[in-house]
Amino acid sequence: MQSNPKVTQIEVSRLLLDSQNPRLPSIQITSHDAIRAMTERQGNKVLALAEHLLENGANPANLMMVIPAKSDPNFFVVLDGNRRLNALKLLESPQLAEGTLSEKDLRKLKKLSRDFESSPIQKFSFVVFDSRDEADVWISLTH
Repeated sequence: MQSNPKVTQIEVSRLLLDSQNPRLPSIQITSHDAIRAMTERQGNKVLALAEHLLENGANPANLMMVIPAKSDPNFFVVLDGNRRLNALKLLESPQLAEGTLSEKDLRKLKKLSRDFESSPIQKFSFVVFDSRDEADVWISLTH
């Protein structure tokens, strides 16, 4: 029996990338490692997404899916929407991408980050599930 997932707003600072994300080459130990691995894998696609988020905000028709983090119930692991979260984390802290992007792309990211500082996205709407298994039922429909 599935619980009823709820839609709520969560601060970006309370979100963690999923270390088990299938887009990553291997399971990452820390959120910082996951950000770097995803950035390296996505390359300039992450820049295009960051720019889109900066110009348009979040897609209201496509909510990200999260579960409470086992390590700390005040944080949430993003199961669906990791590329968007990664782009946001890089807009907040472009130095996280150092060594993973070309110098040209890193300069562009830093410029986007300066623009982001004037009107940051601080909260997103999410669907909160109790467990990974409950969310996977819905994630599998979209992937």
